[in-house]
Amino acid sequence: MILTAFHETARIDRQLYGRAGRQGDPGSSQAITALDDELYRHFATRAAKTLASSAREFPVLDGPAEWLRKWAQRAAERRHAATRRQTELSEERLKESLAFAGRDG
Repeated sequence: MILTAFHETARIDRQLYGRAGRQGDPGSSQAITALDDELYRHFATRAAKTLASSAREFPVLDGPAEWLRKWAQRAAERRHAATRRQTELSEERLKESLAFAGRDG
């Protein structure tokens, strides 16, 4: 299985890697991505540009590329968690407003 773009959550990538095998055969997987992929554009723009500019002189090694992927995925997960918390707070405020007005929501 070849992964051509990382997802915003590492869990989805791990699930895809796990599905590379069949019936007891572990299979194999490989990730081939670009530093201008959506994950990096949205969650690690500066770091990806820095790594890309150094790639003109040196090949991008697995270590820095792995660090960038993990960093971008954690940033995406933090943003999604903050959005979920904000939604929960908004729902709670709406419930309180409706209860105060005499309408249970």
